Amino acid sequence: MRGYHLSLFVLLLICTIIKAEPFFYNPANDHYYTYVLGSSPISRADAVTACSSLPLYQGYKGYLVTINSKDEYEILKNNIFKLPSENLRQFWISGNNLDNTNIFKYDTGPESGQNFYIVNQDRTHYFADFQFAHPNSLDTNNYVIVNYDSFYSYHMESSTSGASVMNYVCEFGGLEKPFVPSADTKDGTVTFSGTSGFPADWVFTNMSITFTRPGQPLNTGVDCQQLSMVSPNVYQCQTPNSNGVYDINFVEATSRVVAVKGWHYRPPWISVVYPSAIIGSVVTIAGYNFGSVASDISVYIGTGQDQCINQNLFVNQLVIVCTLNAAPTKFLPVSVVSNSVGYTSYKPSVYWSTNQKYYIGINSRCTFNYYGYSYPNNLYGSYGNKAITTTALYDWYLTMFPNIPVTEEYTQWENVFHTTEGFYSLVDSSSVNLYYTVENITFPTTATRFYLSWGGQTIINSVQDQWAADRAGLLIENPVYSPSLEPITLYVDTTGGVIEARIVFFGPPINSQLYDFKFQGNSLAFENFQLYNPDNLSQMVYITIPPGIGNGTLSATINGASIPSATTVMYYLPWITNVTFAVIETGLITVTGANFGNQLGAITVLVDGAATCGNLQMLEPHTKVSCEMGLGRGIRNITLQIGDVVSHYYITHYIDPILTGIAQSSDKITINGNGFGVVSNTFYALTIQLGVTTFTSINSYCVGASDTLITCVIPDTFSFRGSGRLRIIGDFPTLVFNVNFGPYITKISETLFDTDTTITMTITGMFFDDSTPITVSIPTIPSNLIGNITSYDYNTLYFPVPQYTGKLHTLRIATRDNFPSNVVKFSYEPPTITSITNYLYNNVYWLTITGTQLGTVSSNINVLYNTKGVTFNSFTSANNSVIVSIPDRSYSSSAIVELVVNTQANSQNITLKPLIVSITNKPPVLGGDITIHGYYFSENAIVTLIAPNNSTVTLTKNYSTVLDGWIAIATVTPGTGTFGIKLSIQTVESDVLQFSYQSPIIREATELYFNQPGNVTITGDNFGQVNPTVTIGYMPCTNPFVLSTNKLVCYFSANVTSENGESLDVSVTVDSLTGSNQVFFYTLDKDCEKNCSGHGDCDRTTSTCTCYTGFTGSDCSIKNNTKPEPPKTDGNGNTNLPGQSVNFNISLAFIREKKFDDSIVKVLDLTTMNIIEKKLIQPNTSFFKGVFNNNNVSVQFNVTYYPTQTTIDFAGEPIQQPSNSIKYQISIFDWDFDEQTNHLELIYKSSTPSVSELNCEETQTNSTNNIDNYRGYKIQAGSDLFETKFSDRMIVDNRLLKSRISQLPESDPLYQQIGNTEQDELSILISLSTPYFRHFCTLDPNFSVLLTTESTNDDDNECSSKNNKWKLPVILVVSIVGGLSIIVAVIVLVKKEIILKRQKQILMKRISDNFS
Repeated sequence: MRGYHLSLFVLLLICTIIKAEPFFYNPANDHYYTYVLGSSPISRADAVTACSSLPLYQGYKGYLVTINSKDEYEILKNNIFKLPSENLRQFWISGNNLDNTNIFKYDTGPESGQNFYIVNQDRTHYFADFQFAHPNSLDTNNYVIVNYDSFYSYHMESSTSGASVMNYVCEFGGLEKPFVPSADTKDGTVTFSGTSGFPADWVFTNMSITFTRPGQPLNTGVDCQQLSMVSPNVYQCQTPNSNGVYDINFVEATSRVVAVKGWHYRPPWISVVYPSAIIGSVVTIAGYNFGSVASDISVYIGTGQDQCINQNLFVNQLVIVCTLNAAPTKFLPVSVVSNSVGYTSYKPSVYWSTNQKYYIGINSRCTFNYYGYSYPNNLYGSYGNKAITTTALYDWYLTMFPNIPVTEEYTQWENVFHTTEGFYSLVDSSSVNLYYTVENITFPTTATRFYLSWGGQTIINSVQDQWAADRAGLLIENPVYSPSLEPITLYVDTTGGVIEARIVFFGPPINSQLYDFKFQGNSLAFENFQLYNPDNLSQMVYITIPPGIGNGTLSATINGASIPSATTVMYYLPWITNVTFAVIETGLITVTGANFGNQLGAITVLVDGAATCGNLQMLEPHTKVSCEMGLGRGIRNITLQIGDVVSHYYITHYIDPILTGIAQSSDKITINGNGFGVVSNTFYALTIQLGVTTFTSINSYCVGASDTLITCVIPDTFSFRGSGRLRIIGDFPTLVFNVNFGPYITKISETLFDTDTTITMTITGMFFDDSTPITVSIPTIPSNLIGNITSYDYNTLYFPVPQYTGKLHTLRIATRDNFPSNVVKFSYEPPTITSITNYLYNNVYWLTITGTQLGTVSSNINVLYNTKGVTFNSFTSANNSVIVSIPDRSYSSSAIVELVVNTQANSQNITLKPLIVSITNKPPVLGGDITIHGYYFSENAIVTLIAPNNSTVTLTKNYSTVLDGWIAIATVTPGTGTFGIKLSIQTVESDVLQFSYQSPIIREATELYFNQPGNVTITGDNFGQVNPTVTIGYMPCTNPFVLSTNKLVCYFSANVTSENGESLDVSVTVDSLTGSNQVFFYTLDKDCEKNCSGHGDCDRTTSTCTCYTGFTGSDCSIKNNTKPEPPKTDGNGNTNLPGQSVNFNISLAFIREKKFDDSIVKVLDLTTMNIIEKKLIQPNTSFFKGVFNNNNVSVQFNVTYYPTQTTIDFAGEPIQQPSNSIKYQISIFDWDFDEQTNHLELIYKSSTPSVSELNCEETQTNSTNNIDNYRGYKIQAGSDLFETKFSDRMIVDNRLLKSRISQLPESDPLYQQIGNTEQDELSILISLSTPYFRHFCTLDPNFSVLLTTESTNDDDNECSSKNNKWKLPVILVVSIVGGLSIIVAVIVLVKKEIILKRQKQILMKRISDNFS
């Protein structure tokens, strides 16, 4: 307990009084270092404890420093080791040799347990700096320090635990990360633990390990291959073949990364050097881990470490050659650096060309027999001895070993003993002449050992006890290499493979490419790289033996010289694992096994040890052959022989017959099994029998299809009831199989039977087992009609065929257990048709069909009319007659009637009389298509027109069927009056149906002055010169003369009065057909507006001015010197007519229905109209169609632009259309009037600002109502004049009526609906009224804009620019909807605030002008 307290006190004292100094950071491995410079010695154990007891730094735990790279060593030298004074620069570091294996291992930090320095090979896995004299006293000096002296500078030494070392370095980092040991530069593997350095939830199964150069991104790296778990939580992978320093990245599938920085491959190991002292000569260096890229390698020679240039790889990884660039005073040490990772070797083996031996010098003091240096590991297959130094050896090696301090002496144990006669070799007891001065030899015995002082060339200090004192170092001599293959027999499969041949005394890798191995005369591929791996002591070369047979000696040469070999290679003996049973016909067997070889000619298969199995075939090299023993049965012993080598016996036998199954198909019996021995369709030594208690051979009915299949076709003369046994007998146990064959019918006596007579059918076949009653099945005949069957024997039956109809009835029989037979087919006589008669009832035809072989069952009878079904009415079997009707009158009159009796048919052609029901679509007098409706037409029917004089014309036609009928489209020739139509099909004709051409149609008539008789031209259609008569206002228009089918002239007295100027009725009769229409108007003289202002000619019949050139307007008062912009119509039919001061926009507003007393019925707002169709029907005409929600009415209108003055015609009235004008032709369809006495109004609303501007002067907007006198309306706004003209006529259901236009009074409620409350606006509503119509009415207004006065405004002055900005658009809205009043609206689109603002600007300008 006192000891425990004392130790604790010491530890606390250390932790209290020893304070770690500042930390240094190493970016290469992400570690930190601190140090303690003591004032008194500290033991090795206390230094380890002190480091591990320090607090965490940056999250890292501390430990005694592990120096594992040259870079780390330099950082410590430059930052820590130099801090004490020179005589105190000693530091404890990690590493010990406590187990005396002469392998120093790290004993702290993450590298703990890793090999640090291997003494016997002067090799490190990481980094070491032991020089020529270190480590020494290996039996006691078990720890490592870094020491400094003036000669060696910094270096590593071995030391005891209690050495007087006062300083140590602590390292932080690495314990928290996975530790990955160093690896060889080729074929290296690393093993690491999964329990350290990874997150707890790390998934190793999805992990990859990527090596990247320091600072490079992950995608530039290369992966560690073949990652696997070699034991619980221990993983291993194969590192990439490379060299130098890498960062290692452990990457999980989730992209998490654990990175370890500063990992490096193992440093180069320098095993042998081939020196030279001449500049420019080649130096060869052998070893390991040199890499495979010569440019990555640097070599340095001698005390001055002069670079050896022109380095190259003589053997990748193993041998370097370079050119000596400076003559060294001492050849050692030699340094090799491979991609920044290097090692300096003071103690490599050096080749002496004089005796071709290798020497390793060590100046570490040891006892003579200390195991560590007396028996170093073998060098490339040989163990060395302590050298006996000759003068020549002394002189040569003096130039090899490194410089040593003057204060030191290179001493070397001599491998001799002494007797009174002199010195003798301890190796072979031969006499040795020592040429050196012998000192201090007192009473030597054979146990006395001697060592050489190289400085004085004297043998001194004899030691009686060779174990007692550390007196000298060593010079180890390895003999001349003489490789040989050890005596051993190696086995290989005949497929070839890799053998491991052991080679001894194989020598350094400089000879690795000089080997050649042969077997059976063939050079062999081999891999000897691992021979030179210092960690591999097996001394194996891996040689690939090709496929073959036999045996022989493995021979070898090196550089052409033979190598002693006692290694025998032998292919394994053949081994049989299976032999198939022999096929009876040929005795074919397949022999399977191993090591048969691949040379068919060398193989013999023996049967019973003597007979050769013939027709030998190689199925699979080395493993499978086949051969034929010949026809036979029984057991055979099989062996396989290759040359003189015979395999063991394997027993097989011929296949005995095996019965696996019997199947029946009709009269064919299939026997399945094996070993039937079929040769040329004959089965070998078998008898097949059928029977119950007695058996009969059926061999004569059977053939062998294969060794596994026999088929037998049983004739219908073979008597066997079907149930029993089949057996196979021969020279083997009898095979028995119970059988239960079903009945099979081979034929019936007849196949065609009468429907009215019962006939007995004879059924022939086999296996008719009558142990139970035999039944008959005919699915298509009712079971109550099927009689019983009579059995004669197992092969014959008798069956009475029932009276029935139809064809291909299927018959089968069934025996015991309802075992069914095959099916046979028979038929009855087909039906015949003897006559067909028809009659018509309610426009539906009925047919009576009489025939024979109809049977007695009406449900079996069907009648088809041109393959179509008809209605079955009755059947009488006594007289074989059937009555049907044809209710679908779209059937053709010409048809094939097919009588079907139970799938058997007979047919006959018939033609029915076609029935004409009606004719539609009267043709015009020029001829045209008529539609003939009726029943039972035919596409081949002829259509004939019968004139009143009974002359006939055959018409072209086109037929189609409709629901329950036909339609014929026939083209009628030109004519007038009435005519008859009939259809003819062959000799059958329809009744004649009368029809007529279209009556005359009246569209327009020219005008006359009242009481001024004259010719009237009537325009229409269907006029003809066959007894024409004409009346106007019910008075004859005499002497009618038909000019064409659409125009005639007659003489009218013009004395029939017209009420209110309305049109008179015109009636035309041609060939007894009359047509009339209200189209005749009297001509009225009318004044022109302002008598055309003296600038035009007045047409008093139309009240229209024709203006002279340079003038325009309805009264020719406007100079035509400025043409406004063309109007534009949008997608809704609204048109904008631009002026200079204002714009006029045209659209539709209201339709209103009124009663005769002007009370309002309903109003339709045209702004709710939906345009559903719009198109351009000619260059300047757009068509629009609009509809309304929840209303059947529709509105159609054309909008036409006239760029130049044009005269057009509307309802026979000529209308002059001004230039740059728009004409609307508006039609209203399907207005639903409440009463026929009601009328419609289409209403225009005119609305314009009450004030406009002309030449910066305020002017009042004026409107002029010329409706009563001139059928028009004007609006003057500034310099712009908007004119509207209406036709005198309207079209109402094709009647020409006088148009009615009026201005609505301000009390009309529509003024309230349009919001006529603004005092700054002038609003007028104009109505166009039409009487009741059934279908449609059409109106024809037109609109134009004219410039009446040219503005004097300058476009650049302020007023003009402002006017352009505040241009007032005036909109004309044309509403065309419902009960025919048209309302035109001129709507101002500017807000009141804009108008007021402009008026204020005008007022301010006037005030300004007055003061100026």
